[in-house]
Amino acid sequence: MSRVSYNNYIYGNLAYEEEERSADYRNFDIKVEKTPGLSVRPKPISKSSLLLLCVAVFVAAITVLTQYTTGKYKQSLIVGLQSEIKQVEDEIYNTDVKIAETLDINNVKKIAMGKLGMVSTADYQVRYIDIPSSNYTVNY
Repeated sequence: MSRVSYNNYIYGNLAYEEEERSADYRNFDIKVEKTPGLSVRPKPISKSSLLLLCVAVFVAAITVLTQYTTGKYKQSLIVGLQSEIKQVEDEIYNTDVKIAETLDINNVKKIAMGKLGMVSTADYQVRYIDIPSSNYTVNY
């Protein structure tokens, strides 16, 4: 190995030479000790624990299916309620249109003259008056 150190600096090759590395590994032996009493095979599952596992899986599956069907049922209820809301909104719009038509000034005149028998005022029945500005109210 060719390394030279000057003032904490290392010059040269830091890699081990081949014979040094192989010499380190020649003396190294891996010894595996087997501990007695340990078996490689897993323990068999007892019938009672297998039955319990099957019951648990069945209950979990039933729970998931129940929640799924409950969610679908609630979703169908929501769709039904949304359609009812749409119908009510349409009825409200139609009622607003009818109210706007009945409050139209021409429609009011037509109903007043036609159905109620009212007549328009004559010129002598109308009087215009002047109000001084001191009587006005200020709206904010």
